[in-house]
Order: sequence, then structure tokens, then C-alpha cells
Amino acid sequence: MASDNPHNFPSTLTPNQWITLYAITSAIIRPFTEDEITAYTQTMATDISREHVKSFLLEEANYTNPRFRYALEHTLEQMLPKSSVQAICFVLNLLDSVPGCLLLTFSLTPFHRQPACVREDRLISWLDQSSRLLFPPIRGFAKAITALTKLVWTHSADTDMYYGAVGYQEKTGAGVKALDGEPGEFYKFEFLDFSDGEKGMLECDVVIVGSGCGGAVAAARLAREGLDVVVVDRGEWVPSDQLPLRETEALAKLYNGRLASTTADGVIALIAGETFGGGGVVNWAASLQTQGFVREEWATKHDLPFFLSNDYQDCLDKVCERMGVTAKGITHNHRNQTMLEGCRKLGYSAVVVPQNTGATLPGDEEGTVREHADGYCSNGCGCGKKGDGRKMGTTHTWLPDAARTGARFIQSYHVDRVLFSTDAKTKAIGVTGTWGAQKVPLKIMAKKVIVSAGSLHSPCLLLRSGLTNPNIGKYLHLHPGVTINAFFPEPTDPWVGSPLTTACTEFENLDGSHHGGKLETAVMCPLLVAATLPWLSSASLKRTLLNYRRSGLFFTIQRECEPGMVTLNTRGEPTVKYTISEADRAMIQTSLLGLAKILYVQGAVEISPAEEEEGTCGHAMHQFNDPGIMDRRFQRWLKKFAAHGMGGEKTIYGSAHQMGGCRMGNDGGVGSVVDPKGRVWGVEGLLVADASVLPSACGVNPMITVMAITKRKDGGVEAKLL
Repeated sequence: MASDNPHNFPSTLTPNQWITLYAITSAIIRPFTEDEITAYTQTMATDISREHVKSFLLEEANYTNPRFRYALEHTLEQMLPKSSVQAICFVLNLLDSVPGCLLLTFSLTPFHRQPACVREDRLISWLDQSSRLLFPPIRGFAKAITALTKLVWTHSADTDMYYGAVGYQEKTGAGVKALDGEPGEFYKFEFLDFSDGEKGMLECDVVIVGSGCGGAVAAARLAREGLDVVVVDRGEWVPSDQLPLRETEALAKLYNGRLASTTADGVIALIAGETFGGGGVVNWAASLQTQGFVREEWATKHDLPFFLSNDYQDCLDKVCERMGVTAKGITHNHRNQTMLEGCRKLGYSAVVVPQNTGATLPGDEEGTVREHADGYCSNGCGCGKKGDGRKMGTTHTWLPDAARTGARFIQSYHVDRVLFSTDAKTKAIGVTGTWGAQKVPLKIMAKKVIVSAGSLHSPCLLLRSGLTNPNIGKYLHLHPGVTINAFFPEPTDPWVGSPLTTACTEFENLDGSHHGGKLETAVMCPLLVAATLPWLSSASLKRTLLNYRRSGLFFTIQRECEPGMVTLNTRGEPTVKYTISEADRAMIQTSLLGLAKILYVQGAVEISPAEEEEGTCGHAMHQFNDPGIMDRRFQRWLKKFAAHGMGGEKTIYGSAHQMGGCRMGNDGGVGSVVDPKGRVWGVEGLLVADASVLPSACGVNPMITVMAITKRKDGGVEAKLL
């Protein structure tokens, strides 16, 4: 290979390493041949743009694709940990050498000189659990590099071409105005500006770090009590008339790490909101209260009787009232109707999931029921057309409430650490950090500090601040989830309707201690769906993506037994160390088997688990006029799936709910970080108010639970501060 740099590659890798890397990525996403394109277009739907489909089939993940090249190079330079880049480079160097290539590909020809079809076959063999490998770690590399390539390729796609090819009906904030009439009113937030660099310090009674579900409720409650409250967030506000964003914009503006964050071993993708308003802006409107068995566990096992009190129930109810939580006015889309009807046929328990979309809006008559059939919630909920229901997230409820009673707001503010009055760190007096792209230094002096940055960032802020409680970062729960894609004979219009209005609760107590899976339906924006699909081959992935209009995405989330932990990396950012236990994997698999049965009895023509390996499970193909789930071929498939297991290298896991890391307890800090009122043990004036305080996994979206805990009347921040 030439040693110069003819393509002007950045210095993150050597030119040889870049060439080898692109030889891998271009085998993962390769262009169809003309014969393959002709064969596919002869069978495609007539109402899909042939031009867009052909362009999509010709797409390649190579340096010749400028969108992909820029995104990949940016990811390696700015987003991946140095250790991950070094691990990639180690394999690239092997593939560029004769001995290494012989070891990994059984060929003396350097990898980048091998034909694309041979490179693709080699990647497939690396992922195949039955393959005999002379260098077994290459299997983990293959899984990581195919996942990375798929993510970067889909997120950097020409969305007009991509959406046209899959038949997705996009809706954006501008589209709301154009298609649905004038949008409804929304609160226009104002933010403090420090661009002149003159204001290096700000004073207040309470500074709240984070504007999500906990921080927003705390701000509204304390500002109403007359305190001078400042809410800061590292994210930025996106006005509601701009929502929903295009998917690519949403990934950049609304999510932590553009959805590229994973656990340290790369097994679990971490999905967390990072915008003004936090997860309340991007969640799917599902609003479930804390389950009874969870409340009992927290009250008894963790000595927190508040969770079984009438006061806690009152907090839950008041939160739901303010958020407009209701089960009225729900129309189930194809996926949710599939879940309900399949559970009925199999005798499984199922519930309708209330939505925070039923609030009475100005001009409503008493008893008005509004439908919120919005399948774009993960890209931010907009104003909606006149007469629509609206997802009453944090930016429509608690944060405007706080603003109207005097709270001030700062966006784009990265908090480096909490400030203390002494070296002993026994009294918090404010925070320090940098504001905006210019990184303007800014101190905020306060009588109380409330940390509400979420389970990934709150523990890290405490650690960066020098606190030494050994429980900080421990007991992290992720609700690990696994998806199943089902394909139906009829169009499912996957972008239509509220994404999560039902849940199957049949498998919630698989171990007798209320650990197990809840079966639910997912939002189906195309780029998010693509992230859940296995890579079996380039052609398989593209054909599956083009079947989008007949698909449905379903998943199980596990209320897990064993927690993980979050620590600091060399940049002071979160590193999540988490291993899914054998017991949890077994329960996840049991839940998925139940989900497959639901989909089968509802007529799915193909059921595809999120597996990175072809031939082990394969797809369950529905046969019409069969005897239900007792069909012999389906039973054989179930046994094959059960025998396959849910090992980390075989399965794509995701986490949309992060809980713990600053666990609440009543033990003086022996096994906890905060006391029953959220106060950090041993530190005056420092509290935590977010999902990180949850003693264990709650088994549902933690939004309502976190808000109710924060709304507690006798919480740790009182109006009388002195």
C-alpha cells in the first residue's frame, strides 16, 4: 500500500489504516449490482419512487461517499473514546499485514485488495458463531464495526432519498404549519446571555443543574415558594414550533452523544435526552405510575416508608393531573392493536398505557377529549394543529410554571464541578463551568445546589467535584431491552399514531421477585429502526430497510436483577460498566419468546429478532391456515431461538431508561448517596433530584416516578434557607 496520503485523510488514523477501514465499511454497505437492482425493482411497490430506491441500493459506505466520510471521520475524531479507536487500529494494522491477513482471512492478500464480495463474506464468517476463528477477538470487532458503520451510514444518509426509498411520510415543525394549519401557542423561554464575557459570576438562592423531569419540577416548586432559582442545562432549547425535527437534526440536538453512546463493552446502546427539558421532550408520552411491588420493595428493603404513604400517592396524582395524563382519547395504531389482540388470543395480561396528552388547553370545553396520534415524538413534540392533544412535557408544564414565577434559565452551560465552602467539602455554595461554544467561564453562587443531570451525568458531576462516597456511580440500572422486527402482509403505516399505548405485563415476574420483561411497542422513525436491525449482509440490511412500510418494531424491557456502575473516563465524561447477568438474559429471552408468539398469532409473515448472526435463529415465517402457535415449524423455530441464548456478542441491546447511580437510602450513606429527601450524605446544601436516586429499577418509564419524588412537600429544599 502506498505510504502517502492521496485522499487527504485526517491524522486520527494513518492513511493505510483509513484505506483498510474503508475497505471494511464498503463491504458492510456495498452498492447493488445492476442485475440486483433490476431484480428488486421488478417486485417493489408501484407507489414508491424508483429513482430513490435505485439511489438507495447504489449507496456505499466508502470515502467516495462524502456524507458518510465526514460523519465517520467526525465520529472517530470527536466521539469515540481513545481506547476504542486504538482497538480499531490494532485490527486495521493486522489486516494490512501479510501475517495478520493470513490469520484473520486465510489469505496472503491484504484485506483492502480483496474483492468486495470476498470482504463481505469474511465479515459474515467473523460474526458466525459456528465459524472456526484463529483469532477469536475478531468476532467482537466485527460486531462493533458493523454496528458503527450501520449507525454512521444511516445517520449521514440523504434523508430525501432515504425517506423516498422506504416510503416514510416525514413531518417536521415546518410541515405542521404547512399541512395542519396554524400551530398552537407555546411558552417562549428567555435565556441569560454571557457572550460579552463580562459577567463571570451569578448569584441566586438555588441553582438546578439539569432541566429534565426532576429539575423542572424542582424549579417550579421552589420558584413558586419565592426562591431565586436558576436552571442550567448543557443542552439547548428547541422552540415547539420547530418540532418535530428531522431525524438527523433530532439526533444532533436532542440526544446525548447523537445516540452513539454505549456501555464500555459496546453491548448496550444508551438512549438519553440532552436538550432543554430533558427526556420529557423526546419520550413517547407513556405515563405510568410507580408499580405497587416496586413501592413496597423501596419501602421495606431500602427503609423508605414514604413510597407506601398517602403523601406519595398524592404526589403521583398531582403530577399526572398537571401533565394531563389520561387513557381517554387513545386510538391504537397497528402495532399497539397487534399487541392487545395478540395478548387476548393467548390469554396474556395487557394494559392500556396512559398518555400525558389529555391536558385541558385554553378554549376547551369541560370534558374535551383530545387525541394525540403523533408517531414522531422521539424527534420532539411540536405544537400540533388546532384541536389536537399535545404531549405535556417539561417545556409545556413545569418549566413555564417556573418561568412565570421568576426562575431564570441558562442553556449551553457545561458544569465542571460543584463548589464548596471548605476543602472538607461539607457545604455546597454553587457550581462552576463554561458557557456556550466560546466556553466562557461562569460561576454560579447559590445557597443550595440541586443536581438533576440524569443517571449518566449526575454521578459524574459528584465525582468530578471530589466527593468520595464509594456508592457514587454504583447501583446503575438500565432496563436493558431487545427488539423484534415483524413484517406483515399489509402496510402498517408505522409512522402513524402514538407509539406506545399498550403493554403486555405477562412476563413481569419471572423469578418470583418481580424481575422480568414488559412487552411494548416502539416509535418507528426510519433511522431509529435501522439502528435496531441486525447486519447479516449488505443486501439483507438494505432489503429489510426497504420493507419499512410493512414493518412493526416491538421490544421487551427488563426490570433487571443486577446493576452496573458509571465512572469517569479521562475526559471527565461517563463510562458505563454494565454486564447483563445470566438470570436477566434468560428472562429477556423468555419475554421475547412470548412476544414472538403474539406476533405470530397476529399474522406476521416474518419475525426477525435483533441478532447479529444469520442461521442461528433465522426468521419465523408465518404459514396461513395453521394451528396457531402449535404449528410444528414455528415450535421448532422457538426451540432454536431458545437454544441460541442472549449472549452479549449475539444480541443488540438498548437502554432508554437509566436509573440509579446516586441511590436513595436511609442508612446514613452506608449503601446510598442521598437521604430520603434527596440530600447528599455529609454535604450541606447539596441535593440530587432525578432518576439517579431511584433505589432500584422501577420497571416503567421513570418520568412520573421522578416527578412525584421531586414534588414531595417536605423535600430537602425549603423556602426558609437561612
